[in-house]
Amino acid sequence: EETAEVEEALAVMRRLQDQGLLPGELDLDALLAALEKDGLVSRDPEGHLSLTPPGERQVRRAALEEVFSSLARSGAGFHALPPEGTSPR
Repeated sequence: EETAEVEEALAVMRRLQDQGLLPGELDLDALLAALEKDGLVSRDPEGHLSLTPPGERQVRRAALEEVFSSLARSGAGFHALPPEGTSPR
């Protein structure tokens, strides 16, 4: 469920910070407040966090940008083709 995913992600970030893998000066509460202010996460009536539709789009966009930016360019697009008028063997 999305609610559990957002809260688990925040919990993981706190554990990483406790282990020194995220900077101690990173204010996770301020980050969460900014995400809420920007409408990327929201709280339900019980106070549980969830991604909003714009938040989901931003996560998807960032993931796609990461994937495509890490792909190596394959050159000019030249491909080995048999000479014209011959059949591939």
